[in-house]
Amino acid sequence: MSFFELTMLTGAFLLLAFAVQLFAYTRGNLLLNKLLAFILLGRAIQDIFILLISLDIKDNILFVISIVPLIMFLVPPAIYLYIRSFVYDHSKLCRIDLIHLIPVILVIINYIPFLISPLPLKLDLINLGLRNSPLAMSKDLLLIPISIQFMIRSIILLGYLFFSWRIVINLLSNVGRKIHSVEKYYLIFFLILITIQAFSSLVTSIYIILHNQPIRLIFHNSGLMILSTALMLLFILWILRHPQVLYGNMIYREHGVQIPAEIIIPVVNPVESDPPTETKILLSDNQVAIYVKRLNNFMEAKKPFVNPELNIQLLSNNLNIPLHHCSYLLNQIINKSFRDYLNGYRVSYFIKLYNQNPARYTIEALAQEVGFRNRSTFNIVFKKEIGLTPSEYFNL
Repeated sequence: MSFFELTMLTGAFLLLAFAVQLFAYTRGNLLLNKLLAFILLGRAIQDIFILLISLDIKDNILFVISIVPLIMFLVPPAIYLYIRSFVYDHSKLCRIDLIHLIPVILVIINYIPFLISPLPLKLDLINLGLRNSPLAMSKDLLLIPISIQFMIRSIILLGYLFFSWRIVINLLSNVGRKIHSVEKYYLIFFLILITIQAFSSLVTSIYIILHNQPIRLIFHNSGLMILSTALMLLFILWILRHPQVLYGNMIYREHGVQIPAEIIIPVVNPVESDPPTETKILLSDNQVAIYVKRLNNFMEAKKPFVNPELNIQLLSNNLNIPLHHCSYLLNQIINKSFRDYLNGYRVSYFIKLYNQNPARYTIEALAQEVGFRNRSTFNIVFKKEIGLTPSEYFNL
């Protein structure tokens, strides 16, 4: 196996592994993590396709080439949706986002005759299309030549990148919404990497069409492919060094006020404070009722407050409520800080367990079991909630 093939195999394996991990990740902004996982998965499948072409494994090429067009046309909107959701802190997509599936539907229609054709004919057409004429696969079974599909895909990708760059540039130029330096470098690095790949793919596609070269030429520049794969792996390494980008909510909102770090990454001793609440949040009465019911059911059923590492970011993720809505709900609707809200549940749960079997627990052990870090903090909170120290309360 050559150095090029080994590099592509290693890159594809690492991209697949990281994509699978992101799909299974249950913390942070789940929408962002799944979109990023899909983007990396698309790149991994492309690397596998290139590797199979290099090794001339036709049977496996047949399987991969059946899904490559779908992935190629799904990745561009995924990139745009990822950037948009990252910047605006979206946790769900809208119905109107289904419009991004139109190119994919057209690709499926274009490939239906190829997919239902006999296996020997498929292999012959793949061999002709990759090695000889770029129009070979379209003469009988494709409406649009595969080389033109590569060019159309590159143009679509550049269009989505244009709108993605516009979102990021508007964010960087907005004085009222300053962003964390980690987020800024992350977005810029990510878009530069994708933009370089898009331009190189477009230039190669145009060259193939103008000079009637085989499709294989797209993947012939092994140096460019190795560099591109290396940059993707460097991108993953950067994420592993700065995992907070997987949590989102890194924008300094409200005139440059920074969201505290403890709501982005769980820490051993979190600061006992809430993130700033956006002052212009408008929630309908029905939305507030849904949020309150969801919050109460979660606290009663799951008892997350017994975890001393619980913070508002994790609570928001588990409730599937945007962070700023969660903060607004606690501070403006329930009229409690996040820490006071948790401590109220902890004290109530402490009293309930202690009354069930007072001989079973010591006060200190039970306090730690319901989520307090130490006895002194528990005593302070208990007196604040009940008006008496624990000893005075249970003596009564």
